[in-house]
Amino acid sequence: NNGTLSRLVSQPIYRDNIINAKFAAGVTTIAVLLLTMILLVSGLGLRLIGIPPTAEEVWRILFFFVISLFYASFWLGLAMLFSTLFRQVAVSAIVSLAVWIFFLFFFPLIYEFIGGMITADTAASAESAINNLITISRLSPTQLFDESMYTLLVPGTRSTSQIIQLLITDAGQYLLPNPLSLGQSLLSVWPQIIVIILLTIICFALSYIKFMREEIRAT
Repeated sequence: NNGTLSRLVSQPIYRDNIINAKFAAGVTTIAVLLLTMILLVSGLGLRLIGIPPTAEEVWRILFFFVISLFYASFWLGLAMLFSTLFRQVAVSAIVSLAVWIFFLFFFPLIYEFIGGMITADTAASAESAINNLITISRLSPTQLFDESMYTLLVPGTRSTSQIIQLLITDAGQYLLPNPLSLGQSLLSVWPQIIVIILLTIICFALSYIKFMREEIRAT
């Protein structure tokens, strides 16, 4: 924004080091802040409750930290992509904020509206449309992160797509109320985790390619 990028590029350094360092510095900052908050909240909970966590609960918190880091890295990569697509910092910030607001507030409303229409339909047509509804939910990174966190941190819960599918297929009577183990929880949310990682890689790769091909001039 201050026109210092042209001076930085003119130095005898590789251009890819700039964007790699920018992404690595952002991820490191997010990791430090996230780890600090997790330790503070865990310490406060341990002091108030007085019951130490089990080994499985510690592993769940660790996986929560890793998945949250990937989720935050996705938004960082998306913001970097917009910053390479738009020259004005204000425009890239507004577009990034608009995308975040859409997936956080408006997409769940659309998802619930479509889900209500499907559950109100007959069982035959609803069963054929449930796969499309689940596919639509996978388009939102926020939905993927929420399902992963609910299944990982609260083992007795089921994701929204699983509940809807059980209601449609009348398989809820076979669902055991027992909480899932750590391995079963990871198996349930493994597709969501993979999609979040792929989205992060795609956003960073696109911003990397755009930045490497960008012609930077002094303003």
